[in-house]
Amino acid sequence: AEPFVKGTLSVSGPFESIVKLENPLQKKSDCSAWVYTLEKNFGPLQADIRLDLTPDDPIAVAIRKKVRELPVISEQDVNFDLRVVNAGAEVQLRSGDLVLEKMNAKKSATLIAERMVRKMLALAQADYLRNLQVQNDRLKVRLEVVPVELDANYHVKRVIPLSEKQDAQGNISFNKGDAIRLRLHNEGLRTAYFTVLDIQSNNEFLILAPDNKETPEELKIEPGQSLEIPRIFGMSPSNGMELLKVLATDQPVDLSTITQTRGVDSNTQKSALAQLFAQTYFNEDCVTRGGKTTSVPVENLHIETVVFQVKE
Repeated sequence: AEPFVKGTLSVSGPFESIVKLENPLQKKSDCSAWVYTLEKNFGPLQADIRLDLTPDDPIAVAIRKKVRELPVISEQDVNFDLRVVNAGAEVQLRSGDLVLEKMNAKKSATLIAERMVRKMLALAQADYLRNLQVQNDRLKVRLEVVPVELDANYHVKRVIPLSEKQDAQGNISFNKGDAIRLRLHNEGLRTAYFTVLDIQSNNEFLILAPDNKETPEELKIEPGQSLEIPRIFGMSPSNGMELLKVLATDQPVDLSTITQTRGVDSNTQKSALAQLFAQTYFNEDCVTRGGKTTSVPVENLHIETVVFQVKE
C-alpha cells in the first residue's frame, strides 16, 4: 500500500514527535493513520575545533590551510569539540582536559598540522560510530559479554557471572588482563547477518567479527538461535568508556574491505550501511557533500551497544 504522505521526522519524543510533511494531509481521518519510519539519517559528519594559538603562529597557519580543504572541519570560538593549544614545549590536541595528541612544538608546522588534522578526523569518526543506534525488533540481535577465567594454557577454566563485573547501577568494569567471550542471540523474526565493532576510548576501533578468516556471509544467525564467537578477547586498560556494537542486517555487509581502503572506491558497495561506513573515513563522497551522510533504511538494520570500562 502507498502511504498517504511522506515527511521528515525532526524531533522525536516518548509521547509526541514533530514531522515536516512533504504535502498536507487531505482528510481529517488521515490524522489517525499509522506512521512508519522508513529510513534514518544519523546527521552530518563534522568536527568543530578551536585554535588557542596566535593568528600568525606557523602551526595555526598550517592547520587552517588544511582545514580549508576539508569542509567537515569547522573552526569555532564556542561550542567546539576539540582545541589545539600551545603547552610550552608541546602542541596538544585536547578534548576537554583529555590530551588526544601531542607533538614537539619545534617540529615542522606542516607535520604537526598533518598529524593534528588526522587525529581530529579520527575523533569525529569514532564519535559518529558511537552514536549509531537503531531499534528493529524484526532483526534484533542481542550481544552478551561473557567474562571467563583462563588457565595457564589460555583455555577457559570457568565462566564468570557478569554480575561480578557490575556495580549497583549495572555499569560494567573489567580489570587489565581480564578475558571475555561474545555470544549473540537472535531475538528477532528474521535471519540476521552481524558485524561486531569495538570502539575504544582512544578513538580507534576494530572489527572483531568477522575476522580476516571469516566472510560476512558466514556470520549468520537464525531467529531463536544463539551463537558464540570462538575467540577469546583480552582486556587492555583505557582512559574512558569502551563500546561494543553489534550491527545486524538482513543481508551480509562487508565493512572490512572499507576499513582496508579507508573508504576509497565505496561506490562498489550497494548497501546503504556500507556507504555510510565508508563516509565516516571522510572519503571524497563525504567531503563533496559537506559532511552530509547517507540515510539508512531502518527495516534492514538493528544496532545495539554494550558499554564497559577497563581499569588498571
